[in-house]
Amino acid sequence: MQSFDVVIVGAGAAGLFCAGVAGQLGLKVLVLDHSEKVAEKIRISGGGRANFTNMDVTAANFLSDNPRFAKSALSRFTPATDRKFNRMRPSIARVLGLETRSAKEG
Repeated sequence: MQSFDVVIVGAGAAGLFCAGVAGQLGLKVLVLDHSEKVAEKIRISGGGRANFTNMDVTAANFLSDNPRFAKSALSRFTPATDRKFNRMRPSIARVLGLETRSAKEG
């Protein structure tokens, strides 16, 4: 019988992200999902593409009862964080069978 350090239920965006982080930490990960393919909802909702990040977003793009929340949350993602994520993006997309491109819209 196999054993795992982490079992993640759901192979959507959040589950796959968690699995990736756990794997990078050296944990043995099992991901369970009801679909035959991982990231099926991502493929369906994005027309075969995935929206990894919004490159030009600012706190002004958010409506909230607490206007400081978006500014605080966005400040945690520095240009260095963006560069690291963008280096990972092509390999994530290849594994999921998704097209990537940069676009101003959507």
